[in-house]
Amino acid sequence: LSPKVLKSEGVPVYRAAQHSGEFIVTFSRAYHAGFNCGFKCAEAANVAPVDWLLHGQGAVELYREQRRKTSISHDKLLLASAREAVKALWELSTLNEESPETLNRVPPGS
Repeated sequence: LSPKVLKSEGVPVYRAAQHSGEFIVTFSRAYHAGFNCGFKCAEAANVAPVDWLLHGQGAVELYREQRRKTSISHDKLLLASAREAVKALWELSTLNEESPETLNRVPPGS
């Protein structure tokens, strides 16, 4: 699809030249595509802050309406995130306590 077609329909189109050692961040609900101008060795990593979970839920609902399959289980992602949050809170709550009771406690999920 030509960027000219998108522009003619009022869709904003941007471009960026990425150089060695640089990162490009793509926000949720943004479409992106790439074009290589020569030799390329690249890596992509999908990361997101916690507030992305609402965007993920929206995507899951849209996929369900369109009868599309998701590549990951959003429910499992939510459960794993909650488990990590509880574990981190437990560790923070016992950080300054070195009594025999806290030293013998087992963190949740261990």
